[in-house]
Amino acid sequence: MVVPGYWGRPEATAANFTAGYWRSGDIGSIDAQGFVRVHDRLKDMINRAGYKIYSAEVEKVPSHHPGVLECAVVGRPDPVLGERVQAFVRAREHGVTAVDLRAFCAERMADYKVPEVIKLVAEPLPRNANGKLQKAELRKRARAGC
Repeated sequence: MVVPGYWGRPEATAANFTAGYWRSGDIGSIDAQGFVRVHDRLKDMINRAGYKIYSAEVEKVPSHHPGVLECAVVGRPDPVLGERVQAFVRAREHGVTAVDLRAFCAERMADYKVPEVIKLVAEPLPRNANGKLQKAELRKRARAGC
């Protein structure tokens, strides 16, 4: 079942519905066996010098570090590369450093995916009333250099 559009928001309806179908903004693929895999949200994908980086994929790596409580990855605007990878990390303990986390990530993923900026935060990452991470707020912080 798909709703006919957004209530009282014709501009949002026009932007997100095509021929009666809702475009969720999810990026996925179907493998040879017919299994569907969702990679990320289109608006959360980072474009670094033409490389498409799924933030969800990058977030998994530092999240496996024993000292990390939560992690979110966003694109940080860059005049040369378009975007750079930035991570916001809330640590479980005070001994975890950004240098440690970069080294941990560098051992487990391609170099262009490793977060160039890692901001360690003491407070929980911003979430809405449903508990969903508010990446728009984190993108604002990244643009401001925070």
